[in-house]
Amino acid sequence: MRGRVKMLTDLTGRRIAALLTQTSMFVHTVFFWLKNKSSEADRKQLRAGLESLQSIASIRHAWIGEPASTRRSVIDHSYDYAITFVFNDLQGHDLYQDDPVHLKFVENCGTLWNRVQVYDTVTS
Repeated sequence: MRGRVKMLTDLTGRRIAALLTQTSMFVHTVFFWLKNKSSEADRKQLRAGLESLQSIASIRHAWIGEPASTRRSVIDHSYDYAITFVFNDLQGHDLYQDDPVHLKFVENCGTLWNRVQVYDTVTS
């Protein structure tokens, strides 16, 4: 395993190698439903706000996406955007919640959605 981790460090950087060797992580996933689904301006504003969150230092990995085209009875594809942010631990998540960039995002974009659903997971 050490050789594999060393190779990944050389190819893709330290952050991924640190994540691969870590025993647990805090995963924060949030789904957003826009109030005005037909507004391209609202969609762009929310996307830009979500992208701004990636600058927060405690985030180890960040993904922003829209519903996939998969359709099965167990899949909820009614949301407009989702984020998944990975932190080293709960403390990193808490730093994110209080970060001025996150607080500004909520202030600037909070009026755009009518529903937010959060799922926090600790991996082991």
